Amino acid sequence: FNKVAAMESVQRRLTDLTMIVRSDTTPETAKKWLMDEIAKWEPIIRDAGIKID
Repeated sequence: FNKVAAMESVQRRLTDLTMIVRSDTTPETAKKWLMDEIAKWEPIIRDAGIKID
């Protein structure tokens, strides 16, 4: 994955899709990023009363 994510053409395409491109990801850094995102968005989603259908 990291080799492909480091390719300039892949980075350009993912950036066009408004995705964040990281080519230095390890399982540990990916888990930390995910947990940080959950901590950031969970209270916002709960306060807004958003539910999954």
